[in-house]
Amino acid sequence: MPAAAAGALALSVYPDGTNAPAAPTSTVPLRSAACAVSGAERLCTLVARARPGSLDIAAGAGALHGTALRVALPESGGNVSLAFDGVPARWSFRPALLVSVADGASHQIPFAVSAQDAAGFILLHDAPQPPAAVRVAGDRLGQLDVVAQGAGEFVARYAGRPVGAVTLSAAAPGAAAATANFTALSVNPASLQITPGKSAVLDVGLAHYAGAFQATALGPCSVVPRSATPARDGASVAFTVTLQSGAGCSVAVSAAPLDVPIVIPAKNAVAYPGLGVGPSKIRHVVVMLQENRSFDTIFGGLDDNGKPFPGADTVSNPNPGENTPHNHLGQPVPMSTGLLEECYDPLHYHPNAVTDIDGGKMNGFDHEFAQQENCAPSPAPTNYVYRTLEYAEVSPYWQMGERYAISDRMFEPLTSASYGPHLFLVSGQSADTIDNPNGDPWGCDNETGVVTVIDQATGGEKGAVAPCFTVPTLGDVLDQRGVSWRYYATARTDFGYNWSAFASFEDIRFGPDWSEKVINPPAQIITDVGNGELAAMTWVTPTNATSDHPQSHSNLGPAWITSVVNAIGQSQFWDSTAIFITWDDWGGWYDHVSPPVTGPVSLGIRVPVIVISPYVRSGYVSHGVHTTGSILHFAEEVFDLPSLGEEDARRDDFMDAFDFTQSPTRFAPFAQTRSKAEIMRAASQSTRPPPGQSAGD
Repeated sequence: MPAAAAGALALSVYPDGTNAPAAPTSTVPLRSAACAVSGAERLCTLVARARPGSLDIAAGAGALHGTALRVALPESGGNVSLAFDGVPARWSFRPALLVSVADGASHQIPFAVSAQDAAGFILLHDAPQPPAAVRVAGDRLGQLDVVAQGAGEFVARYAGRPVGAVTLSAAAPGAAAATANFTALSVNPASLQITPGKSAVLDVGLAHYAGAFQATALGPCSVVPRSATPARDGASVAFTVTLQSGAGCSVAVSAAPLDVPIVIPAKNAVAYPGLGVGPSKIRHVVVMLQENRSFDTIFGGLDDNGKPFPGADTVSNPNPGENTPHNHLGQPVPMSTGLLEECYDPLHYHPNAVTDIDGGKMNGFDHEFAQQENCAPSPAPTNYVYRTLEYAEVSPYWQMGERYAISDRMFEPLTSASYGPHLFLVSGQSADTIDNPNGDPWGCDNETGVVTVIDQATGGEKGAVAPCFTVPTLGDVLDQRGVSWRYYATARTDFGYNWSAFASFEDIRFGPDWSEKVINPPAQIITDVGNGELAAMTWVTPTNATSDHPQSHSNLGPAWITSVVNAIGQSQFWDSTAIFITWDDWGGWYDHVSPPVTGPVSLGIRVPVIVISPYVRSGYVSHGVHTTGSILHFAEEVFDLPSLGEEDARRDDFMDAFDFTQSPTRFAPFAQTRSKAEIMRAASQSTRPPPGQSAGD
């Protein structure tokens, strides 16, 4: 691909959390040689691929707004500045720019660098006058200020201190990788006075990250490390120095440079139709939403060999410093194991979540009340919710996660029972409502029911509204852009109809999409895929019997998920599909990881998520914070859609789980323990809880 013309374009850099200023912070000449002459003007076409946010182009006295623009410049030339604005803190898009000019060539600006959780983003280029400074964040670095010294040459400062050279190289179209060498040390004391035969302590501090420390004795003394090499900025390593004779001795201290990768993965490739790079390799996104299980319930136990899930922060193998199972009195609580089909359903409304989390201590679960279902011979035992599921039942989920990817930081988008999370998965919000509507069914079909409204500023309740909304959904955006979609759900005769989220959005429930794109029963997706039909965007909700919900008294959920994954994996769609399997809420079950506090209405308790695709990093465990908004963001990236501006804009895009530079992996079917007939019947039938049971919350 040809290099960009000298001085072609530059992207302005704005601080995290700010909109673009009225006047561009910088401009770079758009060379007339790169544009076609049309009368007295030079005409250039600019195409930007970036979501969310928009592209502002200022040219002379005029300004244009959009994502694909033609900019006319005077015969004498002019300046063009590009800026993405209108996006709140922690942008998460790819500021890669493709410039198409009338000479028929495509010019890629080579250094497109973005980093989630960075304080701003930058597009670097090879012009003779590169931008003055950019900021990039790595997983362990915090803010790194990278200053351009020339084309492709950069130096870095960490927290205002020089740290050494940083080199950037283009790893793929629109991608780059950087490595920083950190070697700074401080030594205390600067000199030692030691009596022969005695010892003193030499403390070596890290001014920045560093690799292995080494202390070498120069003379008749010995040097022994007192602690391990630190792994974080600001730590230190102590050495015991012992003088063995009266002769003088000195100690040389050094630290190997630590190459800290600032990875700009293939997700930053330009998502431009026809290029076949990055997310454009994905043409189908499938989201399967199961019911009411915490992350530790599914992945917190041990496998048949007594091993925890590899690489994940689980109750059986917690990260250092994480909570361990305790009750609200601080007393340890042993975890037990159980089955999917047991006859108790823990309460899991907003107040229960607040009690369970207990300000981050995660020790309020002993207050949980597990409802006794009709099939239960007696009330639930004490501390019933401190429970992981038997590996034999959830092994299909483990096998999928171990072959493909999971995240141990997937959180419910709010502390709520099922209704809110289902709304979030199609709209990125719950219209400020929380918990479930009263009455049955939920949604616009419920003409008398209401759902609680929560005050986002205080976290308190402020009335109730009908569960029928007019806020935009991803379905609306897909319709506007002509992208196909389907939502597989149960009929109204099954309790799972309450989980049919589009029934709560007026324009879809009472518009043509309801009969054309909301499909029942859920089993139809297996038939459709077998017939060569799969929409670009697909949601799949279960029947009550296949949902994993405690009140279903069924263990068919893993077999149902396996059937759908196998159907897609063995179809013509495998090489172009990404599948997300997640659960709507924690269901009242114990989890040991405290959710991030994001405000009065904060994220809920961890839920499982499995990511399956021929481009997923095998065996990968994502440790970044995700919600269902991350899945929406991923879909917006894949289909080049504008952001809904809600939870999707606040979250990442799950791209860390993917490697689009790898060849698509071949699919091997997962073992299935149930017959296809049984699964198709369970995913088509209608079941409802017996009278008097509140199941399905």
